[in-house]
Amino acid sequence: MKFIANTFFLALIWKRYSRLIVAVALLFASYFMVATLHSDYLDYVKNSGVDRYLALSYVVKWVLLIALTAIFYFVVARTRSKVEVEKRAKMAGRDTFQSRRANEVPSAAAKTDPFESIRHKRKLRGRADQFLDEDD
Repeated sequence: MKFIANTFFLALIWKRYSRLIVAVALLFASYFMVATLHSDYLDYVKNSGVDRYLALSYVVKWVLLIALTAIFYFVVARTRSKVEVEKRAKMAGRDTFQSRRANEVPSAAAKTDPFESIRHKRKLRGRADQFLDEDD
């Protein structure tokens, strides 16, 4: 039972946040790649002794990190706005459906309702009421 509950919970989280989870995973993977490439370049500079572009490598590293972060925020903001637009469209569709249903004329099935005459009676009396009246 615990396995089913965990699976259901994870499926719910994945369904709701899959775009964000994938975006964050790609962001961290890209951070890792930039850091690994920069570390490899620093090892190369250390072994070769040529440090002509060392300062430039740090500038490129930080510019890449900032650019990747900005791209992440733009992508997440765009997907969030799309999701919000879809939710609003669904809500607007529900509202129009409900208002359409409220303004709807009763169908032929409702006109042939066998209980229609009972609904408009002034006083409803059941068997128990009739039985009690007989005793008096």
